[in-house]
Amino acid sequence: MDLAIRGAIEAVSSLHPALSVLTTAWEFYATVKYSKAKCRSLIMRAQRVLYEVSEAMRENRCESSVSNLRRLESNLEFVRNTMIVQASMPFLKSLLRLDDINATLEEGHQNLTDCLVAFQIRSHVNIEKHIEEYESARREDAHELKQLCGQLVQNEKKLLLHLNIRDEDVPEAMLAMQRELTQSNLLSDQRTLIETGLVALQHSTRYEPPKETPTWAITYYDVDVDPGSELGGGGFGIVTKAQWRGLQVAVKRMKTNNTKALVREVETWIRLRHDHIVPCYGASVSADPPFIVLRYMQHGHLLQYLQAHPEANRVQLIFEVSLGLRHLHGERIVHGDIKGVNILVDDAGKACITDFGLAFKVESVRNDDPPKRAAGTLRYMAPELIQTGRLTYATDVYAFGMLIYETFAGCQPFAMELKKDVLSGKLVLERP
Repeated sequence: MDLAIRGAIEAVSSLHPALSVLTTAWEFYATVKYSKAKCRSLIMRAQRVLYEVSEAMRENRCESSVSNLRRLESNLEFVRNTMIVQASMPFLKSLLRLDDINATLEEGHQNLTDCLVAFQIRSHVNIEKHIEEYESARREDAHELKQLCGQLVQNEKKLLLHLNIRDEDVPEAMLAMQRELTQSNLLSDQRTLIETGLVALQHSTRYEPPKETPTWAITYYDVDVDPGSELGGGGFGIVTKAQWRGLQVAVKRMKTNNTKALVREVETWIRLRHDHIVPCYGASVSADPPFIVLRYMQHGHLLQYLQAHPEANRVQLIFEVSLGLRHLHGERIVHGDIKGVNILVDDAGKACITDFGLAFKVESVRNDDPPKRAAGTLRYMAPELIQTGRLTYATDVYAFGMLIYETFAGCQPFAMELKKDVLSGKLVLERP
């Protein structure tokens, strides 16, 4: 970062938080490998914008309200996060996501323009210079990528080293590459490199490119996990915040590689469309570990929401869950694990059902199937579920009753009872 510009910005104390963000962005930019010229164009522009604002504030000729200062800091955080993602992006992902990268960088530039408009210092922005610089950066990056592609297709060993794909990640990479070849309008040099890369991976591993892929397949190469964005976790795995196709999403990474179970869950979930069911966008069964991509729900699960908003209308929330459950049963789907942590609350305060790991279509199970070990969460299980192991509409309704208790009591049903006593199926709850 230019020291003279830094000194000028430091003279305005209210810009110190924004300066700190920009300084971090520069640190990550130093390790960016691909689309580096375009990234340089964005971070240089961010530096100029912050300098323009500092000069205008010192001369008292701009609208430097608290909201505008926060907006400036937020826009610089976007630049910083873009640099963080680009700094950690491997070659193959940068190639497959070129359009997304360009869109993100252009969004960063637009944010900076909008920010200056908010500060009312339009006259200090040389738009033509910015456009010229960015186009020059695009040409520079395109030329470097073309040269690199030309070099790599001539040397299979060098290509594999550049791809740098772990053996366990090869199926996921092949899926992403195969889909790119069939669904995208690639430049000839990029297409040749991906085709050559697929062949090289076949030669060096035991894997073959997939012949068919489900329409809901989302790969590691499609999502960008937000830095420091872990939302929670449990026995199933970890949930993190991420970006996918311009949307903020939640990525649920599984602890086990039970492909069959994951496919069943996604096939059940992906078709459901209802205001009170969390949308599932897709999944990857070839990733290590596998993951599901869901809508990001700002307020977390129901118990977290009630703790943060004790004044919330609990009756309304329970009613919304009942609408989601009624829709599921209308679609002949048993959920199998209704409980507080499987109810998420969106930014509008609406309750939505999530987690379909135990869900199934009713016609897929016969009444004469032999009993099996009960699945679900013990303290929400109906006595007949404990005895027979069979999930039904009725066991969902029982679990819904336990959810009502949990919502109003603020704790799990039978929370203080011993496991063996709960398993007896003879306990009775008292109303809170």
